[in-house]
Amino acid sequence: MNPMEVMGDAFATYRSYWTHFAGVGLTIFFVVAVIALILAFAGVLGLLLGQIVVVVGSIVLTGALVTAVDDVRDGRADLSIGETIGRVGPVFWALLGVAIVAGIAIAIGFVLLIVPGLWLATIWFVLAPVVVLERAGFGRSFGRSVALVKQSGWATFGLLVFVFVILFFAGFIVALILSPLPAFVANFISVLVQGAVFAPFMSIVVTLTYFKLKELEGSPTPEVGAAA
Repeated sequence: MNPMEVMGDAFATYRSYWTHFAGVGLTIFFVVAVIALILAFAGVLGLLLGQIVVVVGSIVLTGALVTAVDDVRDGRADLSIGETIGRVGPVFWALLGVAIVAGIAIAIGFVLLIVPGLWLATIWFVLAPVVVLERAGFGRSFGRSVALVKQSGWATFGLLVFVFVILFFAGFIVALILSPLPAFVANFISVLVQGAVFAPFMSIVVTLTYFKLKELEGSPTPEVGAAA
């Protein structure tokens, strides 16, 4: 697998369907941002609850965007935004479970020696597409992601680092632009930007990586829009 080829395909896909991806992201994260903004006025507890809402919204968004990327592989968006988001329902709890477990494990790995965290983030890079497109479930998804990534471990790691660098600097620029605004306004806009711009690009890279790894494996890829 060629990381630069994947990134090139990701940019091309993002450019061709950015309005659709942004529509999916904004539909979900506008609601998330409004709820988080309201909760922010409730003090520390409200801020905590707001973060939980953001996490739940991120899970729904991840599933929806993986579905959206799969959907446009035939050259058009066959599913409406509502249909795309609706496909997340059957896999929501599996997505939530793998996100929590992977997030905690990767965080511990970074705290320990950094390298274990990078290793886990690499071998679990395609967890979301595995859950959404293969309906692998919580238990089998981790092993399935490892089996796919081991074919091109270093290439997958390169993609992970490349995407992290891009999103880090993009996030820094957005934070710099928003810094003169009141904190609650800056947070509201930041959440929207995350949902409409950053999350779609990350999901495109991850999902296209999944399909490339499936090709290397020699197994058939799921039908476009097959997630039901």
